[in-house]
Amino acid sequence: MRTLRTELDQIFGEIVIRIDSGSGFVDVRSSAIPVATLLRRGGTKAHPDTRIGCRNERDLTLRIGGTEARIAPASAGISRRSYRVDVEIHSVAYRLVPDGPGSSALSRNGRRIGRMWADHDGGAWAEWIHFRRLESNDASLVTEHIEYGDVQPTDATIGYLLAAAYGTGAPARWELLLRGLLSLG
Repeated sequence: MRTLRTELDQIFGEIVIRIDSGSGFVDVRSSAIPVATLLRRGGTKAHPDTRIGCRNERDLTLRIGGTEARIAPASAGISRRSYRVDVEIHSVAYRLVPDGPGSSALSRNGRRIGRMWADHDGGAWAEWIHFRRLESNDASLVTEHIEYGDVQPTDATIGYLLAAAYGTGAPARWELLLRGLLSLG
């Protein structure tokens, strides 16, 4: 299945996501962020639970802005945390981990920077952590400013790539437990 989606990010503008699940390819690009490509090793049987088709880091190659990065997807077991995906590039650690049935939190070096969503058609979108600041020149005029902290272009690249490749969210705990019990029998 080949997918081409264009998303509009609130900070970085137009983000293009290309997915070819059959050949194991996910690509994210924009004029405002580094290009990222995730490839599944040729000959590796695709697993249907993810768009990239693989959760084994030995069978994956990730390049961000021309630099190879380490990717370590967890095994997707009976906890939401087991659906996490870790990336490390230039000594910076990223983690995408489900925080609800349809969304996942993106963190950089342990600090949450945004929330990601993905749909079943290859689309992904982000809500970056922001701060609201109110300013007042006098009692009758209050101006609201939204600041997006220190979200960097590489943050967006990794968030969109992981959301597109692995989806977001995880089933409820009771459903994960039931799946685990059924797999034993």
